Amino acid sequence: MRTLARVMRTRNFVGRGRELAEWRRILSRGGTLKIRGEAGIGKSRLVTEFARIARDQGVRVLRGGTLAQALAPVTRLGWPELHDLAPCYRTALSALLPEFRPVVETPGLMTAEAVVRLLGRSVLIIDDRREADAAVLDHLALAAPDVGLCLVTTERAPDGLSRLDAAEQHAMITDVLGSVPDDLVALIAERAEGVPLIIEEVLADLVRIGGLTRSGDGWTWRSELVPMATAPSVDAMVAARMRPELHAVVTAVAVLDGVVSWRDVEPVAGLGPDACARGLADLTAAQVLTAAGRGRFRFHHGLIRDAVLACASPSLVRETAARAAVRCEPARAARLHELAENHTEAARSHVEHARLLLAGGQLRAAEQAALAALRLADSRDAHDVLAEALTGMGRYAEALEVSARLDDADAHCRAARCALETGDHALAAAHLDRAGGAPASRVAALRATLAFDIGERQTALSLAAEAVRLADEPELLCAALLVSGRVARAGDPTDAIAPLTRLEQVATTAGLVEWRERAILELGLVDRATTMHPARLREARRTAIDRGALHAVALAEVNLYPVLLESGDVEQAQAVCDHAAEISARYGLGTGETATAMAAMLAAVRGRETPQLPPTLPNIVMYQAFRLLCTADPVGALTVLDSTYDRLRQRLDMRASPARGLHALLRAVLHDDPVPARRTPVDGIGSWTNRGLALLGEAVISRDGRLAERAYTDLSYAPTMASIATTLAAPRALAAGWGTPGPWLQAAHSRFSLLGNNFMRRHCERIMRDAGLPVPRRGRGDADVPQHLQAMGVTSREMDVLLLVASNLTNADIATRLSVSRRTVDAHVRSLLAKTGSARRGHLAGLVGAMAS
Repeated sequence: MRTLARVMRTRNFVGRGRELAEWRRILSRGGTLKIRGEAGIGKSRLVTEFARIARDQGVRVLRGGTLAQALAPVTRLGWPELHDLAPCYRTALSALLPEFRPVVETPGLMTAEAVVRLLGRSVLIIDDRREADAAVLDHLALAAPDVGLCLVTTERAPDGLSRLDAAEQHAMITDVLGSVPDDLVALIAERAEGVPLIIEEVLADLVRIGGLTRSGDGWTWRSELVPMATAPSVDAMVAARMRPELHAVVTAVAVLDGVVSWRDVEPVAGLGPDACARGLADLTAAQVLTAAGRGRFRFHHGLIRDAVLACASPSLVRETAARAAVRCEPARAARLHELAENHTEAARSHVEHARLLLAGGQLRAAEQAALAALRLADSRDAHDVLAEALTGMGRYAEALEVSARLDDADAHCRAARCALETGDHALAAAHLDRAGGAPASRVAALRATLAFDIGERQTALSLAAEAVRLADEPELLCAALLVSGRVARAGDPTDAIAPLTRLEQVATTAGLVEWRERAILELGLVDRATTMHPARLREARRTAIDRGALHAVALAEVNLYPVLLESGDVEQAQAVCDHAAEISARYGLGTGETATAMAAMLAAVRGRETPQLPPTLPNIVMYQAFRLLCTADPVGALTVLDSTYDRLRQRLDMRASPARGLHALLRAVLHDDPVPARRTPVDGIGSWTNRGLALLGEAVISRDGRLAERAYTDLSYAPTMASIATTLAAPRALAAGWGTPGPWLQAAHSRFSLLGNNFMRRHCERIMRDAGLPVPRRGRGDADVPQHLQAMGVTSREMDVLLLVASNLTNADIATRLSVSRRTVDAHVRSLLAKTGSARRGHLAGLVGAMAS
C-alpha cells in the first residue's frame, strides 16, 4: 500500500490540471488558494504537490493544521526575520508562538499583519481550516498578494474538487499499473465512485488479498478475488468494528471533529471517564481512531469520520452535538448547532460570534458571521450586527439599506449616523425624528453633529451640552463628550480640552479602553492644532499598538505624520506615513483615503515622484495644489483651488485644511486680490496656518513687512508650509523692497535641504541669485561639531555626514540628502574613519549614540 501510494504521488495528478495551473500562477506573484472537497477527494495530496513545486523553486514552505503549528519552525529554527519585527508585531505573535511571553489576546488584524511581516514571500499551508484561525486567515488572504505570500487552505466541504469521471479514473489506474483490463477498471470505478483515495484503497486491498500481483514490469489480475474496500462498505466496516456501547464515544469524537482526549469526550458523550478512556482505547485497537500523542486521538481519515456520522442514529448525533455546543466558543457552537439541526441556536451563536468580532475590530469577519446567521434565520439581531459591521467599514449605503428593515430606535440612530456620513442631511433628520425610543443622549449627540454639518455651530454646541447632561451610562457619556469636544474644537481648539479631558477620565474610571484611547487621540489632535507637540499622538499610537488595534494605529499615524514632519523628524515621519498607507491599503481600513493622500503629499514635499490619485479622493484638491506648488507652479495651483473656491468657503470641515489660506495667498501674489485673505476663517483647527497664510497675502498687497513677520510667527509651527509660502511671497518682497526676504529664503533653503527636495532648494537659490543675495554654499555644513570631535579635526560638513551615517542612511542616500556626489560622501566617510580612529562604519554611529547619552 505504501509502495502504491508513493508511486501515485510521483505521477501526474489526473483531473487536477486546472488546480495545478492556478497554483503555479499564484506561486509566481502571491495570493490565496482554497482547496475544498469531500473526504478522500485528494486535498492533502494536492497541497503536498503544491509544497513540492514551491520548494523546487526555492520558496520557503510552512505547513500545519493550525497557524500555531505551521509557524512552530519559526522559533525552533531561529528565523532572523523574527528578531527584525517591531515589538508590537512580536507581541501580536505571542498567541501563536507560545515561546513568546507574555501571551496576549490580540485581534486577528494585528496578528495577520505580524504574520505577513514575518513570512513575506513564503508558502503557508493550513490543513483543514478551523474556526479558531478563521479571522486571521481572512485578513491574510487580503494581504497575501501585496507581499508575495502564498496562502493555501484546505477545507472539508460537499463542493469543490470534483470526483473523477470514467476517463480520469481509467487514466489514474493505468498511471499506477500500466495497461490493465477494462473489466478491472470498471470494477474499481464501481467501488471507488470517483474518489481518488478509494481507488488507492481498492488497489491496495487487491494487492493485500493477492488479486493483483506483480509480473515482470506489469501486474496480473485474478478476477475471482474481489476487493472489500469500497465507499459504501466503509459504513458497514466501521459499524461492525464497534460494540453498541462504543457508539456514544465514537459519535462524540466525530462531532468534536479534531484531536481529542477522554476529558474532551466525557461531557459530550454523556459517559463516565473510565468508559470514555476504555472506548477510545478500543476504537484505536479497531483502527477506527489513531493515537495522536499525549493521550489524544483522532480519526485515521476523514472518510471514517463521515462514515460514523452517516451510520449513527440521527437522534444520537443531535443530542451529542447539542451537548458539545454549550461547551464551545460561539463560532464552533454555531457549527455544532447546525449539526444538531437547531438552526435558531446556530443563528444565535453566529450573532454572538459576530459581536465578539466587532468588539475586536474584525469587521469583515463580523459581516460574514452575520450573513451566516441570516442564512439560517431572519433574525433582528443578525440584521443589527450586520448593519454595525457595514457602518464600521464605511459602507454606509449598504448599512442604511439593512437598517431600513429594522423599524426600531437603535436602527434609526444608526441610519441617521450613516446618512450624516454620506452627507444626506434630510434623511438623517428624518431618521432622528423616528428614533424616539433611543437614549435621549444619543439622539441629542447625533442632532448636534447634524447641526454642525449644516453650519449651525451655536445650535450644535447647545445640543452637545444637552447630550452630556442627559447621558446616564458611561458609554453614552463618552459618546456625548466626544461630540462636544469636536464641535468646540471647530471654534477655538483649546475649548475642546475640557470635554476631551473629562472623556479620558470617564473612560479610565469605567474601564472603557477604546474610549480612553479615542480621548487621547482627540487631545493629540488639539495639540496638533495648537502647539504641534506629538506626545499625546504618540501615546494614542502606543496604546493602540498595546491593544492590538491596527485600525486605531493607522488613525493615530495619519495625524502624527504632519507633526513629525514639521518638527524636523523627517525619517520618522516617512516611516509612520509608509506604515499607515501600507496597512490601510492592505486591509481596506477606513484610513485608506487619508493615508493615500498623506503619502502623496509627503512625496511632493520631499521632491519625489508623486502618484496619480483618484479624482474622488476627498483631499484631492489640496493634494493637487500642493504637488504643483512643490514644483514651483503657482499658476497651476491657483487654477486648481479657484475651481473649488465656493466649496472651500462653504464647508466647515475644510477649516482644518490650509487650502483656504493657500488660495488667499495665491490670489494676493498673482492677482493682488485681497478678498480671499479677508474671508479666510481664522478660528478652529489649523487656525494659525490659515491665519498666517492669509496675513502673508495681506502683507504682499500692502507691502507691510511687520504684517509679514506676524504671518511668519503664526507659521512657525509649520515650517514646511512657511517655506512654500516664502517661494510665493519673497519674489514680490524683493521686487518692491519690503520685508526681510533674505532670511526668509535662507530658512526655506534649509528646510528644503532637510526634506531632500533638491528642486525646491535650487528654486530658492535661483530666487536669491537673481536678487543678488548670497547663496548658501553647498559644501558648508549645518551641524554643530562637539568640542571633542573638533579636537579630532571633524568639520561641520563631516558632522552632517556623521549624523546621517548614524541614521543608517546609505552613502547614496546621504549624497541625495546633502546635494553632493556619492564620491564626495565616500571621501567624507573615509576621513571620519581616519580622524576618529574608527575601524568600521558602525563605530561612527556609536559616536553619535555616545553624544546623545
